This record gives sequence, structure tokens and C-alpha cells, in this order.
Amino acid sequence: MSDKPATAPANTSVADPILLERLAKFVGAGEDRPGLDARHPVSHAVIGQMTDAVGDRNPIYSDEAFARSTVHQGIVAPPLWLFSWMMPGLQPEAEESRLEDGTAYFHLAPSGQRRAVAARRTIRDELNDVLEEYGYAVPAVTNMTYTYLRYLRPGERPHFSSWIIDEITGPKLTKLGAGFFATMHMNVYVGAELVATILQRYLRSKPAMRAADTADAPAPALMPEYAPGEDPVLLLGAPQTRTTTTLRFDEVKPGDQLPPLLVRISPTLIIAGALASQDYQDVHHDYQMIRRRGHPNVFMNMMTSSGLLGRYVTDWTGPNAIIRSHELRLLRPNYPGDTMRLTGTVRSTELVDGRGLVTLDLLGINSLGTHTDSSVTVELPTR
Repeated sequence: MSDKPATAPANTSVADPILLERLAKFVGAGEDRPGLDARHPVSHAVIGQMTDAVGDRNPIYSDEAFARSTVHQGIVAPPLWLFSWMMPGLQPEAEESRLEDGTAYFHLAPSGQRRAVAARRTIRDELNDVLEEYGYAVPAVTNMTYTYLRYLRPGERPHFSSWIIDEITGPKLTKLGAGFFATMHMNVYVGAELVATILQRYLRSKPAMRAADTADAPAPALMPEYAPGEDPVLLLGAPQTRTTTTLRFDEVKPGDQLPPLLVRISPTLIIAGALASQDYQDVHHDYQMIRRRGHPNVFMNMMTSSGLLGRYVTDWTGPNAIIRSHELRLLRPNYPGDTMRLTGTVRSTELVDGRGLVTLDLLGINSLGTHTDSSVTVELPTR
């Protein structure tokens, strides 16, 4: 671990100096840790859960014969869900508790409410333990940057290197409460082959409201309310059909606009995305718990937001495109009952070593403002 200090910007709340000293020891740490393997190999079933959750009908994820005819040469996993494969999933207790009369008692709490098993604990888990001691218990991912050397395939079991912590800043005042931002990176391998890199910035904050302020509060306005007989699935028009043709690089120019996509944010979408990505943090499904943590409702997780962006991009490009990198910035939450409008603009086109690279600026806007301000670089066929 490093002696480089954790920094506190000017717009901060007061932090315990002992906490700052403890956090400083994490900066630069993690390289000596072993990392971890995906809990299970990549599977057709989980790929189907991911794509179903966000309505992604790209045939490279489901149609073996079609996928073999593309640049992917077979079924692949949707790349923007990459982080899902390192999630620990649910971790039942090793032994059931027993009541005084001998009755076995089992409580399936989400992984976010229990320490990870020793074999899967990371330097990030240890950092979170320290922050929770001081009340910084509410998690929120704010930025992710991925580079993809290739997509994962069914049957592969990726290995994620240890997180290496680059920087810790705070405590900073945010809309979610006072918190610390941590920036860290890792590599992803299949065997000895490097297939992707990940850079993450996330926030651990104190609840914006005290439990007493929210315990008896009325239900938030953003709860979904459908009129009798109204089918929310049909509100936005006909179901999507899969795209089987692909844009060529010479058909795209800077300033081109992608067709907008409206996404109805339902409880089902939020929970389906969390389940598909093995993300059992209570903030994505437990209404009572999240109210005590200062939010008006459960909210969409980072991987579902990424999955929606991936669907949006490949709906436009078609299946022979290859997503090469993805920079995700999350701002305001996606709560149930809201609608997000996705829009995209071609920022640049560039030929690099014969590859046609197109960078897209993507915006997701809901009633609260900007949910995501992101970019994706995609490789399109040049002929």
C-alpha cells in the first residue's frame, strides 16, 4: 500500500483525520492480490436473461447459425454487460441459524448486506469495510471505462485481476450525501489472453436523509401507476424486430443522429437487469431498505444502464459491428415509473490501420435530468 494521501477537495464535509490516514494506505494497493475467476462460465441462459431484460434482439447473442456468418464467428456475450461476470451472486449462509427451540432459521439476505466469502474478498471489499465503519454505506457507481479486445463466448470463464486502487478523494458533498470517490482499474483474461480492461470510479456516501426522516414518509411520486386495462409494454409502439444488416463505415459521418429510443423504467426492468447481472445489492430491489438509505425508491444498476446503451448502439449499427470501447458516466438515477429517452450523435469517424472506427456520444435523459452521458467507439465494416 502507498503513503500517498487521500485528498479532500475544497467542497467537502469534515472528515475524521484518522479515516483519511486509513484511506491513504489503500492508494496504490491491490497489485499483489490474486484476483478472481467468474463464479460460473459464460452461458447461453445468462446471455438470454441479459438481452431479455433490455429488449436486445441482436442475433449474435442467440442465433448460432446467423452468428457464425458474422465477424463474430459464433454466439458471443453482449460486451457492455462485461462487469456482470465478476459479480459474486447470492451467498447463502454456510450454516443455518437455530432458534432457542432448535428450529432451523434461514434468511436469504442480498450479498450487499453480508461480507463476501474469504476466497472472493478484494481490496475494494476491504476499502468498503473501512468506509462503512464511518457511515459511508450507500454505494453508487459513477463512471466506468471499458476497452474490449474481443467479446466473451459461451463456455469461457473469465479471470478478473485484482482491483488496483489509483485514487481516493473526499469527503465530497453530493446529491446522494457526503461521500468518498474511489478510482481503480483491473484487467480481464481468458486463460493467458487479455480480452478487456476496466476502469471504475464509484461513490460510497452517507445517506442523504436520516432513517427517521423517511420511515413514515409517503410513497414517492415516481411509483408506476397504470390505468385499468393499460398495458405498459404496448405504450411505446410495436415490438422491436432484430436487425440483420450492418452499416458500413463509409455510410456514416460526424453529426449523424441515431434514432431516439424511449425506455419505460418499470420495477420489472430494474429488477430483471439486476438479476441478470447477478447484482443483489439491496438498492436495486429492496424498497424499505433503500428508503432508509435516503433514496425515494430502488434504482437501476450500472450494468442494466450499460446493457441498454449496448442495445441502442447495435440496433443502429447492426450485428457485424464490434464495440471496441465504452465510457459510461452515471448521473441521476433511473427510478421506477419514469421514462428515459436515449439519443446519440456521431462524434467522429476515423480509419486506423484499415479499421473504420466510429465514436458515438450517447445521452439518456429522464424526468430528473441526465441519467447517463456516455460514449461508445464501434468498429464498422469498411467494405
